[in-house]
Amino acid sequence: MQSTIDFDLHLLSPEYLADPYPYYHALRESEPVAWSERLNAWVLTRYADVLDALRHQKLISGQRVKAYADMLPPATRNEMRPLFDHVGLWIGNLDPPDHTRLRRLVNVVFTPRMVEGLRPDIEQTITELLDELMDRSSFDFVQDFAYPLPAIVISQMLGVPRADRERFMSWSDDLTAYAGTGKPDLEVARVACTSAAALGDYLQH
Repeated sequence: MQSTIDFDLHLLSPEYLADPYPYYHALRESEPVAWSERLNAWVLTRYADVLDALRHQKLISGQRVKAYADMLPPATRNEMRPLFDHVGLWIGNLDPPDHTRLRRLVNVVFTPRMVEGLRPDIEQTITELLDELMDRSSFDFVQDFAYPLPAIVISQMLGVPRADRERFMSWSDDLTAYAGTGKPDLEVARVACTSAAALGDYLQH
């Protein structure tokens, strides 16, 4: 791979998903700062560049929701409004002073003692997941263990009953499918919009 065009073409290919590191290495060698049309973002592949960018307030903005919205046909933007309102309130999608205000609230709750208190429940969840996998002849470690683990822990922290866990994780998957790409597919956005409304209603009641 010698160009960002090749990178965009391979970004979701089975070869890339199985082993993305050769593509990153090629970018570091040829275009360490490259524009990706698919991601609608600059791709930085050198540690020093990433560190400098993260420290540069003018380069970092959480206001990505509007950019996503602008890529959709104008006629569908109102249809997607529940999704934009939901995702726009994520702490990672907010700039100061809103981000700073919410970060202070989070820091009050997520103390080392509080996190340590989660250990027994997390260990129990890990044991349960591993017990399920031990009965299989083969499994995908990321898909079957590493991916569901944080979603389960978050659902537990939010007080989601075990009976509702699958629904909660399904809504989360739909939102991640939308937010994880720079150029969302319209149908993916519609599914995410429905899930955002369902999740918001669930958490409010």
